[in-house]
Amino acid sequence: MKKIKIKPLSRFIARGALAMMMVMMTPSFAGASETAETEFTANIQSASCTVKSDSVVNMGEFPANWQGKPAPFDIKVNCSGTVISDIWAEVIKGTPYIPASIIYMEVSDGSQGASLTLYEKSSGRPVDLSENGSRFCSGNTTRVCTVEPQLLLSNITAGATASAVVRFNLEHK
Repeated sequence: MKKIKIKPLSRFIARGALAMMMVMMTPSFAGASETAETEFTANIQSASCTVKSDSVVNMGEFPANWQGKPAPFDIKVNCSGTVISDIWAEVIKGTPYIPASIIYMEVSDGSQGASLTLYEKSSGRPVDLSENGSRFCSGNTTRVCTVEPQLLLSNITAGATASAVVRFNLEHK
């Protein structure tokens, strides 16, 4: 075999080439990175219930000093899905007495002698009329919720009228 003599500069080039080949064949961990992407999806159920009540409940005519329960009225909740919903009440006209569930009604003679309390018939509990009042008539099916008014009249002029407005709101959970 014939010996090849490598000159000093060529020796450095040969060693550099050998080092580069070793680096290229050796796995490198310092600069390696990996990524993974994950897509998250969810199906959002649409509001599946509606609420309906009479726009006016005429409780009738009563003597000036009277206390009792006029005829009840119904709130209808129509649901087509599985989303749980319930009702909460909000006083629009009249003055709520907080924390109780009493509304001081507006009286045409200016007196303060008419109050109204609403009761959920199924539980017998008063409907909470505070700003963050408790909910009632919960469920996820079509249902009818009966509300019983209780009226208290005292020191009202004969012929006066009393009124209050309550909005029934439906909340989906």
